[in-house]
Amino acid sequence: MNVSAAATPLAAIDLTKLTVTKASEPWPTETAPPDTSATPADNDPSNLYATIQKDGKTVATFYKSGLMVTPNGEALPNDLAVDGHGVSLANQRIQQMLKMYGGDVEYAQDARTRNTSAMAATLFSAQVAGQ
Repeated sequence: MNVSAAATPLAAIDLTKLTVTKASEPWPTETAPPDTSATPADNDPSNLYATIQKDGKTVATFYKSGLMVTPNGEALPNDLAVDGHGVSLANQRIQQMLKMYGGDVEYAQDARTRNTSAMAATLFSAQVAGQ
């Protein structure tokens, strides 16, 4: 490594001659950070997208943001997907974990989907019973 001296030497400051004056205007105050209480965290249950189950155990949990959570001690793929975001990233990671561990994917249903599924099941049952 080659090191060369600076072209201009640093100047020393004599602290005994330093004076402090009062500013005519107050220093700008920092703005408060935005309120994030209305936005759920990535790992909030309302953002659950899917889980991989194998032998009665959860291998991995995926959220709509693409976040993946695994139990401690579970290995991750060496080439874990990091490109993208949201459900597309979650789907890439689901495929990687399935290739590594196998198991079954269980996709989460939001309240609207659950209600629609329940209503469809009721209508189907009523139609079968009426035949």
